[in-house]
Amino acid sequence: MNENWAYIKAHIEQFPEYKSSIFEQGFLITDQELTIHDDYPFFGNWRQEPLSDCFHIWLHCRQKLYTTTHNGITYFLIGHAYNPFSGQGNELDILNTLASQSHDSFELGLQTINDLTGLFVIGMIAGERLTFCGDFESMRTAYYGSVNGHCYLCSHEELAAQFESLHRDDYVTKLEHYRWYHLYGEGLPGDISHYHELKKLICNNYVVYAEGAFNTVRIWPRQSLSMCENKAAYWETVHQIAKLMKSNLALIAEKWERPAVSVTGGRDSKGSLAASIHEKERFQYFSYNSQPAEKVDCDAAEAICRAVGVPHVTYDIPLDKAVYPEYELVRAILCVNSNRLYFNHNDIMKRIYLRKENPFDIEVKSWTSEVGRAFYYKRYGVRHMQKKCTARRVNAMNNIFLMNPALIYATDVRYKDYLHRTAYNEHMFNYDWSDIIDLEMRDSRWGADVLSCEHMFSHDVTVPYNNRHLSELMLKVPLEDRIADRTHIDFTHELCPEIDATNISVKDVAHNNKRMWMDKIYYFIASVRLF
Repeated sequence: MNENWAYIKAHIEQFPEYKSSIFEQGFLITDQELTIHDDYPFFGNWRQEPLSDCFHIWLHCRQKLYTTTHNGITYFLIGHAYNPFSGQGNELDILNTLASQSHDSFELGLQTINDLTGLFVIGMIAGERLTFCGDFESMRTAYYGSVNGHCYLCSHEELAAQFESLHRDDYVTKLEHYRWYHLYGEGLPGDISHYHELKKLICNNYVVYAEGAFNTVRIWPRQSLSMCENKAAYWETVHQIAKLMKSNLALIAEKWERPAVSVTGGRDSKGSLAASIHEKERFQYFSYNSQPAEKVDCDAAEAICRAVGVPHVTYDIPLDKAVYPEYELVRAILCVNSNRLYFNHNDIMKRIYLRKENPFDIEVKSWTSEVGRAFYYKRYGVRHMQKKCTARRVNAMNNIFLMNPALIYATDVRYKDYLHRTAYNEHMFNYDWSDIIDLEMRDSRWGADVLSCEHMFSHDVTVPYNNRHLSELMLKVPLEDRIADRTHIDFTHELCPEIDATNISVKDVAHNNKRMWMDKIYYFIASVRLF
């Protein structure tokens, strides 16, 4: 990481337009009196705003903060949120509703928070007590910890490291340099960070800071799920999903001037496209082509959009890095923002291109809906998973370890600690544990970093599927229907039958039958802990 900082410091003056991209859309809350100067690495792009008597907040120039006070308690929201149930698209209205319904209790406010879609960190401050959580999937990254007796809640690990001497975790360094670490994404196990002093905010939990200590409380699940037991219940659930998605897209069109739906030939993307059709004049529709595998998606997206009568644009991303002399600088900034060692070449080129072209102000991205499509059942080609979640099983789902038992067991320890502290198995009820692991250890852990620290380098992002009640509806459907994508097919058809009439569908080429068998064999061998 030091070499990336050194490169940025040596070359940033050659490309001053990228000064504001360091810690893009960042925030920092602390109980310590700090001063953020206008020199490197902040360059005058940060501001301080009032928060409370005990806590201070600094914000990146493109980050938004909303606050309200009720009975001496400060409620805050960082990022953006909208409520498809009430139709509220204004964050201050949402905060005022939270304040009135919470009765000064974060627990009582969870119902309001669970209604929200968006990418945000939301919380309340009562004296020296700070309580906070993220959006449903915690897709807006946040890290927290106590450093030298002071509370820190921030958007980027390296942001806190600008003010405190943090200690990098040797285990994480070994993991990142392990040959096969990157195969399932580069998320770390549990809620650990690169530093001993910080933890990552993971979805389905809220965090309380009081008397100098942080404690994690599980938000969801908290009760059994009412399953669809007949066709009438199934179709009513499909209708509710379609209604919520339509409401989310209507609120997006209302909130932003230049929203754009990212379209592929995939099932999730079709759902977002269908939900936007009633507001199609207010959206752009696009795909980007930055590698051969994406060309298939672009062609499918163009054909689907033509069939439903909306214009579609394909952005052809140049692949010769000589086109962008700032390439190495951007690579270093992306690595610093995300605390990652590597980035794919095409992803770097994509970020530069979209930041320069600025074709839209927010991308509507169709992530997080795979929880309703039984992701791990598809990955392993199975109809049943083991009954109980264990640290080793979670490890085998998220990491590939070959001939390195020391790293396997060290990773088990991190997952076991997380499952214990968040009371994971005590809160499963009749939920499928693999679905919740998909949310917490794949989407919230790795996907959130990609959105917040990579995609937001070039533009803001919102995810209409990112709503807790919406996901609950998807999980109510029988497993066989989820595996077959039946729910997505049916709610898409209700909103826009012309989409599936095209008979165009693009599958992920990386998850072919051979890959499925390799993943399956590895998982069922590696998930058994012999001693």
